[in-house]
Amino acid sequence: MIIWGWRTIKSTPGTGQFHCPHCSSQRPYRHEKFGRWFTLYFIPIIPLGSAGEQITCSTCSKSWNMNVLANDPQKIKAAQLNRIAGDWISVMAAVAVSRNGLTPETAQLIVADLAAGGLQSVPSTAVRDAAAGLSPPVSDETIVAMLGSLPSDLSPVGKERFLVGTLKVLQNLTYCGPDEIALMSRMAQGLGVSGAHMKGILLDAGVPVQ
Repeated sequence: MIIWGWRTIKSTPGTGQFHCPHCSSQRPYRHEKFGRWFTLYFIPIIPLGSAGEQITCSTCSKSWNMNVLANDPQKIKAAQLNRIAGDWISVMAAVAVSRNGLTPETAQLIVADLAAGGLQSVPSTAVRDAAAGLSPPVSDETIVAMLGSLPSDLSPVGKERFLVGTLKVLQNLTYCGPDEIALMSRMAQGLGVSGAHMKGILLDAGVPVQ
């Protein structure tokens, strides 16, 4: 009697280092491949194709898809900071243009606030370039739409810092009246910051609110 069948055989064609999502640190890994084989008398004879591959952490033994090798926290963090800086500058420039226009003093204030938050150091020319690309009048709706990735990229502390920075820009350019308070409230809502929290920010800055 001829005994035939098929089986899956695992091989380890490579190893290396990766950032393990489970361990949350750099760990050694095994690159594991699975192949299907036709067997004769339980002996693999003919390869039938691939049955998949995975990355397995040598420390915790958790397995992941191959794209886990692209999980570089430093690159991800750098990309996030770049997004934040770009959106931060764009929104602040738009706020300035919508309220009497950007001044050199306001541009310096914006980059100083950005750097003080430990986010990124950029020249004031970046703010001037962002403002130059805007055609007034810039509506409040446009400003809120320009928040971009800030609602997801900023932490709760970062969102508060951003709103405080926006308020500084407004106070530097104009009297913060009902229209400015309404803009701040809409921006807070877009960021996912509560009305009570926004009211506290305004009161702390000496802006009277109802």
